[in-house]
Amino acid sequence: QLCIAGSDFPLAMVALLENERWIDDHSQPAVFVWYLTGAPSAAVANHGGPKLLTAAALDIAVALSLNGRAQGRLWLHADPGGRRGLLDWYSNRGLDPVAASVILPSSRLASRRNDGRYFQLTPQSAITVSNSMDVYRI
Repeated sequence: QLCIAGSDFPLAMVALLENERWIDDHSQPAVFVWYLTGAPSAAVANHGGPKLLTAAALDIAVALSLNGRAQGRLWLHADPGGRRGLLDWYSNRGLDPVAASVILPSSRLASRRNDGRYFQLTPQSAITVSNSMDVYRI
């Protein structure tokens, strides 16, 4: 979880599975983003937090995928509660939708049905997405 310095107030949270299998080749490793969220804007403003916190949490996941065994392979499922806006948010950050016809690797944690709300980064697109966040890094 990302917090304001000296505070326990969570600005964003990301939970990852580093030893997942890749969508296109189930024998290849990938990072699966299990959970990704930022604190509500009003709560962040009340605590003096910066903007783009959910994007920063996604950037952590991308960096982990690029620097680990996954070599940039990353995928996630957009929560249906996020409706169209969440799908657009992932697309606007450079993630590509996974075709609904793609058969997902089975999971030890939960059953997976491809409902068309999955997104992915390939090793090449992960570099592009990571580079797009360079302007925000110190």
